[in-house]
Amino acid sequence: MEKGKTIVLYILSVLCLFFAIAPLFWGIFTAVNLLWVAGGVFFALFAYFRARLPQKVKKGVEIVLLVVCILLLVLVGFMLHAAYGNAPPEENAPQTVIVLGCQINGDQPSVMLKRRLDAALVYLNEHPNSTVIVSGGQGDNEDYSEAYVMAQYLQNNGIDVARILLEDKSTNTKENLAFSAQIIEQQGLDTRVVVATDAFHQLRARWMGQNEGLTVYAVSSNAPLALQPLYYLREFLALFKALLLG
Repeated sequence: MEKGKTIVLYILSVLCLFFAIAPLFWGIFTAVNLLWVAGGVFFALFAYFRARLPQKVKKGVEIVLLVVCILLLVLVGFMLHAAYGNAPPEENAPQTVIVLGCQINGDQPSVMLKRRLDAALVYLNEHPNSTVIVSGGQGDNEDYSEAYVMAQYLQNNGIDVARILLEDKSTNTKENLAFSAQIIEQQGLDTRVVVATDAFHQLRARWMGQNEGLTVYAVSSNAPLALQPLYYLREFLALFKALLLG
């Protein structure tokens, strides 16, 4: 039994280190990579020293780890349900789409933003009477607003400019939804909205959209599998921050 636990801890250590290193092949390095490294080091050290620790300390650490793992699994369940169990209805489908912005490269969407836009395009083409709000301001290191770049991408892919509304002041997800809700009210649009964003992002978007009086459905894009642990861990931190700050 004890040997089995040690093996599991070493496996978890290797997985954490893999989750930290894999994003580097996509040129992605953030503080979250370091968190995965820290997790890998922790599991390795605990596996190595656990036999020498006092029984109460060892059991205490194991209980804490078990509780944290259970809570994270439950949270992942909620996130997956928000992304894939909250599809827009086929009958009387929502006619307002919100695309949440993220980093751009010059006048082109980043890979992540392109995935979101492509997910939105599928819905927009299937629902030709729908209107889309592209939401994202201009960062200090960006030449254009994210909304402008998104609008250009949609137009270049066949979406009539008359169907596109720009929200170009927001700087985070909360503002994305708040400012988009203001446009929806001003334009008299359907308050049942389809949010196009990454799967891991949908739960937070749903909560924040509901706080703005919107009924939120999900059209989700997906990052490569090797990148998802990085994004999910980052999203865990963002969710906890949102919960703590209300």
